[in-house]
Amino acid sequence: MINFESPLFINILLYAIYALLVLSVGLALWSAFRSMRQQGTGEKRSNGIPSRIILIATVAMLIGALVLTYLLADTHPLLINGKPFADVFWLRTSDMLINTSIFLIVVAGIGTALGLLGIGRKLKR
Repeated sequence: MINFESPLFINILLYAIYALLVLSVGLALWSAFRSMRQQGTGEKRSNGIPSRIILIATVAMLIGALVLTYLLADTHPLLINGKPFADVFWLRTSDMLINTSIFLIVVAGIGTALGLLGIGRKLKR
């Protein structure tokens, strides 16, 4: 059985992760607030699609991906620092976050490729 020990500078790494988390959440909230303030009363469009539909589709896909990956998450216990870790909630949550990140990166890559290839413009004709 393989026994993994904690890395040497784990506390510094954890504090850096917490700082980046606080910074990213702060920037996301600031960006959302700024975007809502700048929006006028008229309906905004992005490439002919109402911005509200883009927002709703994005939020729905994120929530759907989170729920689906949580339900499909692996719950087998892990051996961490020589001790079994079997908390089902945290096993599912960590698996959900990893798999959702991978899924959204793949979707963004496919969307970028389709945009670069111009397939959406070809289908309109």
